[in-house]
Amino acid sequence: MNKKLNPFPPAYLRPEVAAAHVGVSRRQLEVWVSEGRIRQPYRPSSQIVLFARDRLEADVARICGIITNEITQEKINPWDELT
Repeated sequence: MNKKLNPFPPAYLRPEVAAAHVGVSRRQLEVWVSEGRIRQPYRPSSQIVLFARDRLEADVARICGIITNEITQEKINPWDELT
């Protein structure tokens, strides 16, 4: 069977996939939600939790933008160190 790849990323992600998408653990994602750094996920039922991909990406970008060096008060981007 020939399986075609979907060229469009999913609009909603389950917590495990959402955490992997932004490069953190599921527990860290839960911490950010409880701290209010990331908006609450959608809960269409009591057993289903979904993060909107575009909102999640925007929240993580905002988190990275507000991280500052405590000594110089300069904004830093932790992703720059990976290159």
